[in-house]
Amino acid sequence: MGRKKGEGRVLAAEVGERLRESREAADFAVDALADRLGASAPAVYAWESGRNEISLEMLIGYSRETGRSIEYLATGHDQSENDIDRLAELLLEVTDATFRGASLPAAIDAYSPRPNSLSPREERALARRSPEFRQFIERRAGRPWAELAEAERLSLARELIRELLE
Repeated sequence: MGRKKGEGRVLAAEVGERLRESREAADFAVDALADRLGASAPAVYAWESGRNEISLEMLIGYSRETGRSIEYLATGHDQSENDIDRLAELLLEVTDATFRGASLPAAIDAYSPRPNSLSPREERALARRSPEFRQFIERRAGRPWAELAEAERLSLARELIRELLE
């Protein structure tokens, strides 16, 4: 099935918006990024405004220079953020279950959905660290685990995982 009339422009505009946001978040002026990419400033403006579609080679360059994934720039979805969310949810679920008295194997087996990016061995290794994780969360929040809201736990879990991945 081909694209509908005008659909390419909408897609280019959406990609362009993500390109611009990524460039700005990385603190690049248009001229500076153009130099790094080996492109002209008008070409960068054209991509970011959606007037021209960006080539794969330039998309890879944007990714490299801004630190955003190619997947995010092209689609708006970032698998690495999804992985962080799944890992954070796994840690929270297992930590909360062991905090309530469940055995570690039972807590791991009860976790659903299982993150498809982790092997069972990696899941067990991560879950074994749940007591350390709980202590980290409590120290960072300045309050005991039981007093923390789920959203606060999730935010702190994501923060920890990002630090571990760096």
